[in-house]
Amino acid sequence: MQMVLITNDGSGCAIWCGSHTFRRTGGFNQFIKQAAYELFVGDLPLDLKGRRVFTTCGDSTCVAPAHLTFGRGNSVKRGRKLTPDQVREIKAKVTSVSQRELGERYGVRQELISGIIRGIYYPDVQ
Repeated sequence: MQMVLITNDGSGCAIWCGSHTFRRTGGFNQFIKQAAYELFVGDLPLDLKGRRVFTTCGDSTCVAPAHLTFGRGNSVKRGRKLTPDQVREIKAKVTSVSQRELGERYGVRQELISGIIRGIYYPDVQ
């Protein structure tokens, strides 16, 4: 049985307590956040072109419609949002400091640092 836990901590989160993928009719898997977005917010384009559904609250298990957004680059990792100045600092330091160390300094995962460097996350920050 799949279920959603509505939190009572003032965050407005609705925590999905089941599998994060499910099989749709047509035979392919879909992430639960995509399904929640389509159910409560609206249709997704057929060609995602690197865009995806992510949460604005930083909780990867949240499926609250108000917390779901669609676009390019998830700036929220471990509930931590980087400022544009921090992103610029990361881009400037990448040649002298390892991605893992930068992640530790800024309280984010190395994968986010890598995505910033490759232009996947925070692509508009120069």
